[in-house]
Amino acid sequence: QGCNASGTAETQTINLNGHNILANSKMFTVSNIEFNGGTKEYLSNGGALNLTAGITELNNVSFKNCKASNNGGAIYKSGGELKLNSVTFSGCTAGNYGGALYVSGATVTSSGTVSFTSCSATRGGAVYIASGDVHLDRMQESSCTAATIMSSQASGPAVYLDSTGTKLYLGSSAKLNDAVYVAAGTKIAVVSALANTIKLQCIFSSTLPYTMTTPAIGATVLEGSGYT
Repeated sequence: QGCNASGTAETQTINLNGHNILANSKMFTVSNIEFNGGTKEYLSNGGALNLTAGITELNNVSFKNCKASNNGGAIYKSGGELKLNSVTFSGCTAGNYGGALYVSGATVTSSGTVSFTSCSATRGGAVYIASGDVHLDRMQESSCTAATIMSSQASGPAVYLDSTGTKLYLGSSAKLNDAVYVAAGTKIAVVSALANTIKLQCIFSSTLPYTMTTPAIGATVLEGSGYT
């Protein structure tokens, strides 16, 4: 029915030593834990946590130097809901998409700051959203990178929004030092007046080795109010 993992009042460290945790319970809760290191297996997803349908809640949790050879350097979330309450990601990497967090068909909510520092991937250096609604109202991102095969490629070093209907929610205290890639049919929803500049990418080149989509000229990629 459910599973809980909790440290004491002081955060406890779990050294994964090249492994990850697969969770498919209806309710999975983790509190006061630091995950260090992650899987290095061939085409692996989720360097620390590979989460399928169900509700996962993370409270005061940090991920350091986690690595997935495929998607989701720290967390791979497919379906269900992910609740992030004061969570940090640093030095996490993915061989393909989502240096820290990969989301597919899931809803992500957050309270408190969710921060991403020095994470990297081919696309979505910090976060890659294949599909779903992701609420990171107080997201903090710095020094995250995504691969650039050629100068015209948009790779979303902060966040990569992939497919139609995908939406990223940002609030007034969100601070992203790097760019968000916005594909055709995706949007950034502004839930309260932005205090910091958000850089957008929506570049298309037919010479790229794989398909990229871009909003049509004049398309609306932002919704809400409190931005110019």
